[in-house]
Amino acid sequence: MIEIVLMSALAAAPTLTTAEMLKLGEALASKGDGKKAQAQLEKVLADTTLTPADRARAEQAMGLALLQQKKPADAVPHLEQATTLNPTSEKGWLYLGLAKDQNNDAAGSLDAYKKGVAAVPKSIGLQHELGMALLAAGKNDEAADVLSKAAARAEQDGELMADAAYALTLVGKFKDAREHAARAVEMSPDSPDALFVLGTAEAGMGNLKAARQAFVDAIDADETHVPALFQLGLLLQQTKDHAGAIARFNRVLQVE
Repeated sequence: MIEIVLMSALAAAPTLTTAEMLKLGEALASKGDGKKAQAQLEKVLADTTLTPADRARAEQAMGLALLQQKKPADAVPHLEQATTLNPTSEKGWLYLGLAKDQNNDAAGSLDAYKKGVAAVPKSIGLQHELGMALLAAGKNDEAADVLSKAAARAEQDGELMADAAYALTLVGKFKDAREHAARAVEMSPDSPDALFVLGTAEAGMGNLKAARQAFVDAIDADETHVPALFQLGLLLQQTKDHAGAIARFNRVLQVE
């Protein structure tokens, strides 16, 4: 609606005010039209009279617009400026972490999420991304701690619950992992990832029958789920079902 009103104003008047261009740029970026958003926001950012608050908004919207055009390297400086001017913007930190990750700067991405969580400590989204970045960095203990605490504050977030369960399996906390995974499956019974993590937790506790069923359910939900196929193959091998194991391993090779 904002975009329609402002586009109508643009048609009726020779120029838009900076405030109008900022709103239009934000609206275009929010709907995914990065190229048009960039054109408006470049004009906004050229205005030396912008207040710090409006410049933060413009820099953040520009960063998003550039991300939408697959230009993470160009997005980073805009998002760094945005988070400097407005450090309490959850989206600003999320976009910055994403831009650095897409620019193959894993350390920078992790740093952005850490700073974001420090600046916006109640943000579950930032805690989730921080936990996943820690996992990617091999810092499994920290990741499990961050993700399990975040999951405790967002019990209806099935994806977060499954990710916390996965992190917990990596540090050998299989009972806690099973509780989180079971909750994730309860919320999303057809989620292959949640079912896979449940199987991994059950296997870690020695409950091979339950693990097998969870892996089978994961594959039923997604027949190309490589981790579930592989782990089911290992489990079948362990229980001396060599033919079944070979069939799953062959399926992994076909999928990959």
